[in-house]
Amino acid sequence: MDYIFHEKQEGSLCAQHCLNALLQGEYFNAVDLANIGHQMDEAEQARMAEGGLLSADYNRFLARPSSNVDDSGFFSVQVIEEALGNVGLRLIRFDSTHATAARAHPDSCQAFICNLMEHWLTIRKIGFQWFNLNSLLSAPHLLSDTYLTMFLEQLRTEGYSIFVVEGDMPACQADDILLAQPAVQHTAPPLLADLHASTDSVDQPPASSYGQGHGTMDSDGLSKALAASRQAALATEQDDLQAALDASRASCQDDESVREAVAQSYAFPSFAPASVGQATSDDDELQQAMQASLAERVQAATAAASAESAATGTDATPPVQSAADLRQKRLAYFDKQQHSDSSSGSQTQVDAGTQNSTSAADDLSVPLATDEAAAPSSPLAGLDDLTEEEQLQLAIAMSQG
Repeated sequence: MDYIFHEKQEGSLCAQHCLNALLQGEYFNAVDLANIGHQMDEAEQARMAEGGLLSADYNRFLARPSSNVDDSGFFSVQVIEEALGNVGLRLIRFDSTHATAARAHPDSCQAFICNLMEHWLTIRKIGFQWFNLNSLLSAPHLLSDTYLTMFLEQLRTEGYSIFVVEGDMPACQADDILLAQPAVQHTAPPLLADLHASTDSVDQPPASSYGQGHGTMDSDGLSKALAASRQAALATEQDDLQAALDASRASCQDDESVREAVAQSYAFPSFAPASVGQATSDDDELQQAMQASLAERVQAATAAASAESAATGTDATPPVQSAADLRQKRLAYFDKQQHSDSSSGSQTQVDAGTQNSTSAADDLSVPLATDEAAAPSSPLAGLDDLTEEEQLQLAIAMSQG
């Protein structure tokens, strides 16, 4: 990259090196900048004299050394701005509201000038590529667009004042060459101090500045930092996945404990479900339901009989008898009626049977006995037409007789 103009540090003339690197040629020397500085001092002195040659402010101004130039070769930012103004360029502070677009897209600019204490350096785009033209470096340092943003932010963090250069840059040979053939740089150039092992430069910036702390930082370092960041992110993701798996296993163990507790509870008969060890079958349940229904019917018939007794003035309440007793009495009654029919040849037996039948019919108060036209020829003839409940009521009435 010999076609890129790059002045190496001499004494404290970093301001001169910065301007010539920006303009890509020997535009200024120390004498030119010193003359600009002295002219600015004279202009300031004239303004202070307007307040009176004998004023205290004017005398203090004369007693102070120049703030624009000194014997070491230092030049103020006002001298830099004046020198660039002579070639049609101007400086805008990077932190100002006028540089909002430059902060958002630094690669859209054409150059930056940076200052920390008494050191000046230039960052410029040549062709389509960015270069750090710091005079403390042994050669120009190629910067990628991505690294440019990080580098500027790093300089701001370290305290550098950054200025955006605006205006029409003078044409240079390096622009034409790099537009046709971009530069390739595999390693970052070392600092001059590392090459010459020299520490006697009074223009050397502090150790925390770019000249010491970041002169060897390059794209390889950025790649390593990104790789380390990805590795850390991957490790974090693996830790999160392992934690999720552990939590899932703990949840499964809890579910297994619940299932074991339920299984143990099945060992107790009082808590066992119907499908495990149930002693009562479906037939037994059906039989119990039928018995309950029969008991309800007996209770209903007894209640009806009690109501009828109360209506007729009878105080006695017939005792509740079991279904088996009622069935036996009913069969005995039917046998008695059948026996009476078989002995109807004898007049005495007929009269006795008729008397017994009439007496029984009166006592039972059965509707069939009061309607002789609809009554069956035999006491057993209409029994099948009765419902079970009617038969049960008939048996209860017979037991009362």
